[in-house]
Amino acid sequence: MQRAKAFFLMCAGVFLLAFAYHLGVTSATAQVVSGNPVVGEAGNGVVVTANGDVYVSPVVGSGAASYGTWTREGNVFAGSGPTPVQPTTFGAIKAQYRR
Repeated sequence: MQRAKAFFLMCAGVFLLAFAYHLGVTSATAQVVSGNPVVGEAGNGVVVTANGDVYVSPVVGSGAASYGTWTREGNVFAGSGPTPVQPTTFGAIKAQYRR
């Protein structure tokens, strides 16, 4: 019975896709700035882009169009340089954790 249900759902999906193209849909694209896509979101009106910019929008309603104007709040990488690292040997690490 599971295989029949899975086959039915797969056929229904293909049918709906074909029906959408029959109605005139040609492609589905996201509305992102090319070169700086959104890579993280908190679900409460906060998103982070690939270059570290943080954008905030107040939630003004419910549903997909519930956000207001997006404003840039800062960058998660601003002011942080490279992480300082001191070279060490494997022997020093073993000695540190040896009991």
